[in-house]
Amino acid sequence: MIRLGVIGYGLRLSCLVKSVFRAAASDLRVVGIVDRDEQLARQRLDGADREAV
Repeated sequence: MIRLGVIGYGLRLSCLVKSVFRAAASDLRVVGIVDRDEQLARQRLDGADREAV
């Protein structure tokens, strides 16, 4: 499993994770985020990632 931590989880990066990164590695999980808008960053996460972050 690939565990990914990110700085800034805005629209651009969340779309990259959901499409490009997952296509390359289906077992990828976002496990840590640093973002000034915590609530919006959590909303952008996939269901499986919400439990890990």
